[in-house]
Amino acid sequence: MIYFNRTYDCKITNLKTGYIKTVTGLRMSFQYQKDTDSESGKGMVTIYNLSDSSRKSLTVKGNKDSTPNLMLELSVGYGNTKRMIIRGKAMGYHMWIPPEAISRFQISDGLFEIAQATIDKSYKKGESYDQVISDLLDSIGLDRGRIDKINKSLSENLVVNKDPKKKLDELGDKLGFRFIVELSRANIILKPKDETSQKDIKATVLLNTSSGLIGKPYIKGDFIMAKCLFNPQIQLNSYVTIDSESLGSPTTNRVIAVKARGDTEGSKWEMDLTLSLQDTLTLMADIYDELDTGATIA
Repeated sequence: MIYFNRTYDCKITNLKTGYIKTVTGLRMSFQYQKDTDSESGKGMVTIYNLSDSSRKSLTVKGNKDSTPNLMLELSVGYGNTKRMIIRGKAMGYHMWIPPEAISRFQISDGLFEIAQATIDKSYKKGESYDQVISDLLDSIGLDRGRIDKINKSLSENLVVNKDPKKKLDELGDKLGFRFIVELSRANIILKPKDETSQKDIKATVLLNTSSGLIGKPYIKGDFIMAKCLFNPQIQLNSYVTIDSESLGSPTTNRVIAVKARGDTEGSKWEMDLTLSLQDTLTLMADIYDELDTGATIA
């Protein structure tokens, strides 16, 4: 498979002044890593030869601490397949390495908000866990993504005065949900009782030697480790089908970690994937027929 016609949109906002810069045609490189742990996401975007006025407008004056005062949103893809892959508060700095001006942005996927969050609330027996979770999310302050309802009530009084993220993880273990931050949006996702019969499945991508699979995937403990050409459709919690002799028959598993990198003036864009062997779908014919096989993009 050949991926070409690489394209991107990068929007950077100065949160103090409101200045917005949208970059599309300059050389850009990116790298990011994220997994289903709720505080794991981080990335770096490098843009070459921004104008002097843009660099000045994206410099936060008087910012003497480590507070990120920019918001960066990066969408990349091939042709018309662009999809947002990085979104979060960022810190930027600019360098002059003749003959180029280089602007580098370090992005946290909700890390800053999680680290700063505090809460001190009490709840009575019979109150809704959904309200507790909502208050915890409010204390973190991230935008909300998918929020599944728990529909359970407290069996006893509850005091919440610890790290909101730790409390959400604790409640997730108890009530059967995952607290996941992706693209600086907080998600509460119920764990299916039977992973092999999950009905709410994100679009599945097929990886083989013709659709971007690189090398031989292998099993490491409870995980499948694989490398492929960058595919913007592959995201956390999506299901990927890998068809490789090294694994035997085709297997469909949930993506729990992604590392990706690319350069608009570099060679191929790549992804390293970690998939969970515990979250395996039975590969039925009707699912297989609907897989995104990654047809060549003109």
